[in-house]
Amino acid sequence: MKKYLSLFIALSLVFSQAACGGSTGSAEQTAETAEADNSSVLDILTDSVTTQAFTDEAVTAEDIEKILTAGINSPSGMDSQPWHFTALTNSELISEISEAMKANMPAGVDTSKAKADIGSAPLVIIISETEGNDFNIGLACQSMALTANALGYGTKILTSPCSLINSDYKEALAVPEGMDCGAVLIVGKEDTSLSPDEVTAATDRNSFDDVVSFVE
Repeated sequence: MKKYLSLFIALSLVFSQAACGGSTGSAEQTAETAEADNSSVLDILTDSVTTQAFTDEAVTAEDIEKILTAGINSPSGMDSQPWHFTALTNSELISEISEAMKANMPAGVDTSKAKADIGSAPLVIIISETEGNDFNIGLACQSMALTANALGYGTKILTSPCSLINSDYKEALAVPEGMDCGAVLIVGKEDTSLSPDEVTAATDRNSFDDVVSFVE
């Protein structure tokens, strides 16, 4: 719980710095800013959706470090931290992996709809794990995605590239010995120039009543 609170505070600080420009104001202004910041953070936590189209705009080195730091500081069972993160920005290698995935696509798969894949975004983060830690790296992946959202980027979490990465690209992607790729996070600025018909929208969420039970 303490680390979840730390993430919440960190996201709040991102918005606080953006809103205040690093300056200090009256207590009333500070309270109003804090309320607005908390509202913005809650919007990210409750309303973020998968991005299906990205621009070519690079993610800054400073923002990459912030995103990776969120992953490093994520909670894990027994504080085991069973992960390793590879930040891939080499466009040639990204394209090579993307093309290899397309070449290995099973026959009959419909690729006509514009869904973002590993080659769609300028930043690809490979999350590697020791065996049996899918849940733990899921927490790290979500922490990084939310931080990227707070910084103004779109994200998409993938698992489909992992098989290819583990068979052919572990050395190139600096996956440590004894670890395997368990998830991939792609990050970039959302391409808002496309019409809704050109980009597959996020799947509708199940209703609150369908997935939540209260025991009082």
